[in-house]
Amino acid sequence: MLLLGILSDNSDIAGKILRDRGLTLDKVKLEIENITVQGADNSGVEILFTDNARKVLQAAWDISARLGHNYIGRIHLLYGLVNINAGIALKVFNNLGIDVKELKNLINETLSKIQPMPLSIKTPTSYLIFRKSYFIMGLFVIVLVFLLLG
Repeated sequence: MLLLGILSDNSDIAGKILRDRGLTLDKVKLEIENITVQGADNSGVEILFTDNARKVLQAAWDISARLGHNYIGRIHLLYGLVNINAGIALKVFNNLGIDVKELKNLINETLSKIQPMPLSIKTPTSYLIFRKSYFIMGLFVIVLVFLLLG
């Protein structure tokens, strides 16, 4: 579960935000066990992303792109968890007395302080290829329109 992954990293700001609100791995694991079905046998079954997990990832991608970040970090995932207004993470927050509105405000404030990362030598090659392919497609469309119209 994404929430456990975020909480497990002691060096990341997203985990710190949660720990500062009294959440621990043990508390969250116990609450997840109380919320989810006990003893379900998933052996041999391929577990795909739930609709809520997809929504979290999409929200994380959207906020990262909107802020000019060229990566998705735990803080972006935490943003997604609190902004889809559904799922086990939201139930955990509510059951453990976390003020979700205050948490959203703190996450938004934290995200606003992260500077956009300009493209540089450290930018992942796959991202550069993605951007370059969109540029080439744009040029292709311009040339095609020019040939058709002129």
